[in-house]
Formats: sequence, structure tokens, C-alpha cells
Amino acid sequence: MNVAVLGGSFNPVHYGHLALAETVLRTLDYDVVVFVPTNQSPFKTGPEGATSRDRVDMLMAAISGNPRFMVDDCEIKRGGLSYTIDTILDIERRYQCDKKIGLLLGDDHLGAFHRWKSADLLAQKADLLLATRINTEITDFPYPYKAISNPQIPISSSQVRSAIREGSAWTHLVPPGVAHMIRDRGLYAAEYVGNNDVSASLISLIEDLARAWLPQNRFLHSKNVAVLAAQLCRRYGMDEKQGYLAGIAHDMCKAWTPDAIMKLVKLDALPINTVESKKPELMHGRAAAVYLYTYHGLENQSLLQALRMHTFGGPAMEPLAKIVYIADKIEPSRMGIDPSLRIACRTDSLPVLFAKVVSQTLLYLKQRGKLLTEESEAMLAELRQEGLL
Repeated sequence: MNVAVLGGSFNPVHYGHLALAETVLRTLDYDVVVFVPTNQSPFKTGPEGATSRDRVDMLMAAISGNPRFMVDDCEIKRGGLSYTIDTILDIERRYQCDKKIGLLLGDDHLGAFHRWKSADLLAQKADLLLATRINTEITDFPYPYKAISNPQIPISSSQVRSAIREGSAWTHLVPPGVAHMIRDRGLYAAEYVGNNDVSASLISLIEDLARAWLPQNRFLHSKNVAVLAAQLCRRYGMDEKQGYLAGIAHDMCKAWTPDAIMKLVKLDALPINTVESKKPELMHGRAAAVYLYTYHGLENQSLLQALRMHTFGGPAMEPLAKIVYIADKIEPSRMGIDPSLRIACRTDSLPVLFAKVVSQTLLYLKQRGKLLTEESEAMLAELRQEGLL
């Protein structure tokens, strides 16, 4: 295949890097662009604020889903100072390219290129592809090159790092997956999320799955539930990330076949009531809980309970489960909801709000001749005992 190489610290990778790579693929005859993160440039101090693993992970997140972008960590594996000629010779040998490798260079590198290791050999082995970064007038550059008419996007990695440190807006400068990783790992002095089970990366992944698995109207409902659940968590002093994840995931399995839902639900070893056995699709929340636990290692029991119980409710519901139940029943796109319930979201305590929503929901079901499950009956009894109904 025909390969173009884009090297750099990628600390972090940003939309300017991706736009340049896209321009090369669109305008020149290359099959792929290979991003090569440097280990240590001979002309710069070491990358600040992120490890080599962080930088590789951010690159992989940035190019996810693009079949013409690759990451090669050969310079990091070699260790020590990174010399471009060594990388080009290595890639030439391993990739067995059909023609000369293209080497992407910014015009800000022209003045120092003659000082690069084996510059003459490098210019022979690679086609130099010069991109505009600072509008340098190209004069007295002794090597053949191809000028790229690339869009000039005024973003630099140092600008992103500075914005994060200063608390300025920065997430629009990098792909969402990169922003999530920066926050999850607390890179560049970003607010640290840490290794809890509700990271921004996990939320993004589950939201993408829900969008892919659900019809548009059902995904819009899920998005509204997620936003309302996050707002309620914030109001009641709880972790809004947990509310958002539970909301976006609560219906993610709803479009699955009954057989697929039943197969997954059996893994939780919980009893299946009469209504559920007749209509397995009502267990889509349980299926979502099993899926997150089994395939994503989510062990947050409050969140898993919220997924399982959002349809019927049940006794001993924790606050997060009550919030997701509420959000599912009264989110803004649902028609025919008593406006007083949405007002109550701003005024009532969580137990009182929950009781009001349960009362309205079960009244609606009874009016339509729907049977209540044992779980719903137990929830009602509990609310009566607490004097809330």
C-alpha cells in the first residue's frame, strides 16, 4: 500500500492533525496515513502532562472508525531520541510500500531540516509533503517537495494544554474520545475523574451503542431521560455521570429480539415474573444491566439496579433507581404528562416526587387494564407504609 507518515508528539492529538491527514488522503495518491508519536524529539523537551501510553491511546481514540488512519508506535518502542530517518527505513521495511513513503512536514520545520539526522538520505527515501502552518515562504530549500494546499486550522497541542490548565474552553479542539480520555485520566491538570466505573469514555461508548441499536425516536427518548436523570442527580446531590449513563443505557436493549433478551437475562439468575415470561421484551432493562456488567465490567450496584427497575419499579429502590424511573416516565418528549410533575422536579424532595410519579404511572396502567407486577405491587405497599401514598 501507499503510505504517508505524520509524526509528532501528539500531546494531545487535535483536529488540526486530523484535518491535515484527511487533506493528504483526499488530494494525493496514498492509501493510508500512519500517525507516528515520537518518543523524544532531538529538538524538544519531553512531552509534558501525558505518558507515551496516554498519547498512543488518545491517537487511537481520535482515529477510531477511520479505515485509512493507522497508529505506529515504533519510535516509542525504540526508546531514546527519535530520528525520522530511522522511522522511515523501519516503516519501508515492514510495510513493503509500493512507492516512496510520503513524509508530512510543516513549513515551520524547513529552517531546521538540514540539521535532521541523515537529511539527504531522508529526502531520497521519502517524498516530502510540505503543509502550511505559519505561511513560511519556501526559499533556498534544497530538497524536492510537494506543497499541500491544506486548510489552516489555528490549533496547537500547546494551546490545548494551556486552555486546560487555565480552565478555558478546550473540548471543541479535540475529538470527543480524546476529550473523554483527558478528563478520565486527569491529563494536563484537567479535572480528574479517575478509574471509577462511570468514566466519560464508558458513557460515550454506551451512548454510541444505544444510538446504533435503537430507532431514532427511542434513542431521542433515551437521550432525554439521560439529561433529565443527570439534572435530578445534580439537584439531589448525587453523581450526575451515573444518572446520565443509567439514562442513556436504560433502553439500549429494547430493540433486541425476545430470544436475545431472554438469553441475556438468564445470566442474572433473578426470578422472572409472570408478565415478563409472557413478554420478555419488558426485561430490556435487566438485559442492559447484564450487558454492562458482563461486557463492560460495570459493578456499580446502584446503577445496575436503576437499569433493572426502570420499567416496573420495585421495593427497596435506591435513590438512583428512583431518579431513572422518574426521568423515564416524565422526560420532555413524552406526551400527556401532568405538567405539575415536571414542576415538582424543581420543588419536591426525591421521595415525594417519586411517589407522585409512581401514583400517576400506575393509575395510567390500571385505566388501560394492565396488570401490575409483583414488583410494582410491593413498591406501592412500601410507599403506603412510608405515608407517601
